[in-house]
Amino acid sequence: MAARAVDDITSRAPEVGQISGSTSTASFAGKKEKAGTRKPQKSKATKRTRDKSTTDQAENEQKVSTLKITEEKVKPKIKRVKTNDSDVHPAIKYEDNIQSLVNQEKLVGAHVSIGGGLHNAVAEAMAIGAKAFGLFLRSQRQWKSKPLEDKAAELFKEACAKANFSPHSILPHGIYLMNCGSPDEETLSKSRSTLVDELQRCEKLGLCLYNFHPGSTCGKITVEESINKIAESINLAHKETKYVITVLENMSCQGNTVSSIFLCFFC
Repeated sequence: MAARAVDDITSRAPEVGQISGSTSTASFAGKKEKAGTRKPQKSKATKRTRDKSTTDQAENEQKVSTLKITEEKVKPKIKRVKTNDSDVHPAIKYEDNIQSLVNQEKLVGAHVSIGGGLHNAVAEAMAIGAKAFGLFLRSQRQWKSKPLEDKAAELFKEACAKANFSPHSILPHGIYLMNCGSPDEETLSKSRSTLVDELQRCEKLGLCLYNFHPGSTCGKITVEESINKIAESINLAHKETKYVITVLENMSCQGNTVSSIFLCFFC
């Protein structure tokens, strides 16, 4: 019985091998055929990279859009009032009441460059989103300076009008050489002449404020004497000009400077 079973299995083995072989060949051929007709697939890594790139691009576009909206929002919008004063540009109104300046909205800005012309200071202020700005009216480290030309003044006033900067939002700064409390007669004389010149420049530009450092005793006179000279210098300058308000800036307690504390002017 056992021998007959073995002979039976042996006799059928070629058939089984043939069937298995044909099945394997058909299966392999089928796979090969499908592989030939199938389109090449992109790897998951490539797809993820492209999806990430598309997402990043969308985020960047959204950031740029947000930035543009923000830049538009920070542009200063200050209401201007026309004046009939022939000495002032029609687009700019000066304030001669100091209390009205104190009660107005507080404005934030920075000191900007006048490189290329005074009118460029307006563009510099707009570029940083300032609602106010300071500037020099001439070279801050030289006594001598050429007169302010009419064309330069007009360009500045037109730029202020277009950007909606009113006079009380612009604070010119005096040159560093001035010392209106100096014990030296030559320095004092130059300082007083410069103060008058700078206030007149403010008027020509339609501005109503002017800021400067009071000065120094130079260690040769008392603080009280220096303060008296400063007060006299301001009074003389006001007599030579019409309406510009002088703003005294406190100093950093260096050396013999006056107004290192505001109490100096209330003694």
